[in-house]
Amino acid sequence: MKLYVWRSDACANYGRGTVGVVAESVDAARGLAREALIDWLRREKVWLWDSDCADELRDKLAQVEADISADPAEALSCVVEGSE
Repeated sequence: MKLYVWRSDACANYGRGTVGVVAESVDAARGLAREALIDWLRREKVWLWDSDCADELRDKLAQVEADISADPAEALSCVVEGSE
């Protein structure tokens, strides 16, 4: 299994977010990343699921697909530097 990592505009805050998935293949990783991003949106961006935000939700879901359609970085391990 490998670690697949994407930079993400869908979960950006002040800067781009990062999505990391451990999977057997890049296709499996994409599926897991999609699920994780949608779960995150449901948890952190609750208002997007309101009917009056349909366009914003559609745009955010398009960002999710654009994020994970890029080639991910592949690794067997990673180091995350801390920050304030």
